Amino acid sequence: MKPHLLVIAGPNRSGKTTLALEYSKTYSYPYVSADAIAESMDAASIDEVRFDAGRAFLERVAIHIDGRASFVVESTLSGLTFRSIIERAHQAGFQITIVFVFLGSEMACIARIHERVRKGGHAVAEDDIRRRFSRSIVNFWGSYRSMADRWHLFYNGGAYFHEVALGEGTMVEIRDETLFALFLQLTEEVRR
Repeated sequence: MKPHLLVIAGPNRSGKTTLALEYSKTYSYPYVSADAIAESMDAASIDEVRFDAGRAFLERVAIHIDGRASFVVESTLSGLTFRSIIERAHQAGFQITIVFVFLGSEMACIARIHERVRKGGHAVAEDDIRRRFSRSIVNFWGSYRSMADRWHLFYNGGAYFHEVALGEGTMVEIRDETLFALFLQLTEEVRR
């Protein structure tokens, strides 16, 4: 059986960590996250260890790929460097699934970050949230989904994760027309 790389992606505070931890538990896959690594490091703030956490993240990903061990990884996909990880996993014979979670606006992400900070969690600069919101949506739809063997699109703006669409590569099966239209509208808005 092929090893499985399960990528849980989306903008900041879209619900990636919640979903990634659930998938990790359900499938008994190790969970790899740069934020989780940063939080485990002895530092006053995550920003102080972001570079070291990023390097440790890439090392752990490489260990799983080289060992052909299934795992769950979390990313905003706001850059295109994650493409090399997916390509490397494909070359190693992995099945790739991307689960992308989105919210209806960057303001929803910002509000959730403020709430996390109020509860003692780490902050993210609003400029970073805005940039990642736009880029993650465009990168998932325009680049990453075609690299996956299978992908799922979820909306998390309500009381639960709502499946919007799924597919293989660029083939799409729509589960919720209204939310899918919202997602496509977001991809168009951020491209302008």
